Parts: sequence; structure tokens; C-alpha cells
Amino acid sequence: MPVKNEFTDEELAICKETDLVQLCGFLGYKTKRVGNFYTIEEMDSVRIKNHRTYTRYSDDTGGSAIDLLINLQGMDFREAVRWLLDYHGVRHQVPDTFRKAASGDMAKNIKAVKPVGQLREILPEVQERQPFRLPNANYDYDRIYRYLCGERKLSREIVQFFVEKRMIYESVKTHNVVFVGRDQQGIARHASLRGTYNPPNGKAFKGVLPGSDARYSFNLISASNRLIVCEAPIDCMSYMDFTRDMLHDPYDNYLALCGTHDRALERFLRDNPQIKYINLALDADEPGQKACEKIMDKYTSGEWRQRNFEIMIDLPSPLRHVNVKDWNEFLCEVHLAKIEFDCQMEMEKYGQLSEAMRKLLEKEHLKYDPDKRAVLDIRAVSSETHNNLLTARGY
Repeated sequence: MPVKNEFTDEELAICKETDLVQLCGFLGYKTKRVGNFYTIEEMDSVRIKNHRTYTRYSDDTGGSAIDLLINLQGMDFREAVRWLLDYHGVRHQVPDTFRKAASGDMAKNIKAVKPVGQLREILPEVQERQPFRLPNANYDYDRIYRYLCGERKLSREIVQFFVEKRMIYESVKTHNVVFVGRDQQGIARHASLRGTYNPPNGKAFKGVLPGSDARYSFNLISASNRLIVCEAPIDCMSYMDFTRDMLHDPYDNYLALCGTHDRALERFLRDNPQIKYINLALDADEPGQKACEKIMDKYTSGEWRQRNFEIMIDLPSPLRHVNVKDWNEFLCEVHLAKIEFDCQMEMEKYGQLSEAMRKLLEKEHLKYDPDKRAVLDIRAVSSETHNNLLTARGY
């Protein structure tokens, strides 16, 4: 059955109507206007016309947003269309005709897949595990450094720490962050992927590399007897960054479940008998806390009772009147709190913000409200809701 039949005409039309100038910006490219068209600074042979179509004269390719993702980002047709539907906030529904066609020879292979962070129905896939093969690494890691340090507020030191451990890198085609999970022998067995560009609806690409063994998700092993358990690799990095644990000898063990299932935790505890203390740093939402309860019940009873684990739930504290969901949100709030404090000090001392602070606020897309003595991300909310949000935060 042709892949294109998987998508409705309306879905394909939505994808093809994508504004390419805006899309290129979200992908990290710099565009500039030249006469009646736009070009990309990194690829000056590209011409974007009417915001909807492009031509790249150097390799004679072009077309709509779908073609752009295929030719410039290395996606296949299905990946490109699904990504664009997510970009527009449209939930993909598989046409009945495609389901019926797939239900013949491939019926035994149809299954529901759960990508990291959301439930999404994916089309027929072979149930038996696919061969695991890490994507090739890019020649530099500029985009993941910009994303992790700029958007997720991780220090360059912690990113470099995990790069040197061969636990994160940038893929060559899609420029995703690849979070690598290895076994006791250091062999890569799992990889979760995170897009380095955020669409306006906030649904950036997340996924798990086909063929990954979920028992060996992102993990860092040390001689320490303490294990920090998070849902996502970025939360592990954020926790370690905030506590500056990478400077300790030994630093703690870290494990990202890449969800809330404990299969990776069970494997890690069996392979690492030195673990005595477990910090459950899962998300502060309902699924995360339910998972904490299940883990505490399981690993303090039955066959695990003899290990005498000391388990604690490790949630970040609220900052700036904000209840954060996970450790990366906490790290981002710490970053904002520092800027907010520095703004307050400058206003008290000088009666105005310094040029350096104004440039920092502009770079960080922040606005300082001297009446409320608070900073706010101007990209997150409109000016219409600015005061309402500050009031809700207790300012």
C-alpha cells in the first residue's frame, strides 16, 4: 500500500501550506530576503518563493515543506508529514481504507507504539525488534549545545561531561540530540531522540530509535551506592547540573526510564548490587507520582526486601511562585530567578537596568516588569495575559 495513502488530502494540504520562512527559522536556519524571494544563509542556492515553495539550484531539488524536510533534514516522506502535522498541532488519523489494506498480509504486525512523552498511533510496524543502529554523528555538535544550553539552560560543563562519556551527540541528518543507553560492557543498546527545534505549539520531535532495548535506557554507572531515577535524560542532566554532582568523586548513578515503566530500573538494580539508596526524581505530575508509588511498593517487598533499599521521592522545590513539573523546568526557573534577582538589584542601586542586562533580557526573550519586580518569557504568553500570569504567580 503506498505510504501517501496513509494521509488524507486535507492533511497533505495542511503540510504543503506551511510557511517555509518560519519553518526554516524553527529548524535553526537563518533566512534573508533578496528581492521577491528568501534565501538561506547556510545554503545560498535555496530560493523560497511565496513562502510556500522552494528551489535548491545546487542539487535541482525543491517543492513544499514536505520536500524541504526530506531533502534538508534527511526525513522520509512519512516522517516529514507526521512531523509537520505535529508542528501544526493536528492529530493524524489513519484512513480506514489504509487500515483495511494493511490488515491483510501485515495484520499480525500492526501494533500501537508509544513515543516518549505522548501517545500516538503509528502505522504498521514489524513487532519483532528491528536491528539497532545508531545514527551517524554530525561533524560538530553546535546545534545540540545551542539547544541544551540555550533552551534547556544546562551548563556547557554538564553537556561536555556527557559528550565525553559518549552518552549524547548530534545526529548528522536531523540534528537531533541522541541520548545513548549502554549496557555493563559499554555497548550501545538504546537511544532516545530529541529534536533541537521547537515548533510554536511546543510539540518538538521526541522518539526512541527503532530496535532499542528498553532495559538499557540512558544510564550512568559509578561506584556510588546512590541511584538517581528520572523520567527523561534531560532531567538526569539537569539534576546533576544543579547539584554539581559531576564534580564529586564518585558521582551518583543516574538512570532515565524514558517514561514511567520500571523495566530499566529492575535491570539496573540487578546489574549493580552496590545500590542502596534510590532517589525517585520523576515528574511531579500524576503519572510520575503514581509511578513513584508503584516503584516504592515493588522494591521494598517480595524478592527485593532483602536489598533493604532506602527510597525517597525527590521533587524540586517551587521557585518564583511556580510549581515545576520536572528537574529541567526547575533548572530553567533557577536561571530566571537569578536574572530576576540581578534586575531587582540593578533597579534598586541605579534606578534602571544596565545596557548589559537589557541585552541579556533581549537575548533570553525576557521582559522585566519594574512594578511587579518580575521577569517573564515574552514568547510564552501574549502581552494581554502578562499581568494575569504575574498575578496568578503571586506577584
